[in-house]
Amino acid sequence: MTEEKVRKGEELLKRLSYLEDQKQRWERGEKFLHPEVCTIGNYGKVQSSMSIDDSFINFDEIKLLAIARINKRISEVQKEFDEL
Repeated sequence: MTEEKVRKGEELLKRLSYLEDQKQRWERGEKFLHPEVCTIGNYGKVQSSMSIDDSFINFDEIKLLAIARINKRISEVQKEFDEL
């Protein structure tokens, strides 16, 4: 294995670790706390933020979507790692 592949493998392992951590956080989560939305100005910079009423947000639906996306990314990164 070349040095480049080793570096790439280390990077992918870090990404997997991050994704697994995020997945565990979502799995343990039960509700949102202090949700905010923001406006974006020039160059993607946050212009202003505003707190919102979380009663309009279905936490369980968002949680399922987030975990599904994380699982998809884990699969993609794992596949990339396996192909090294």
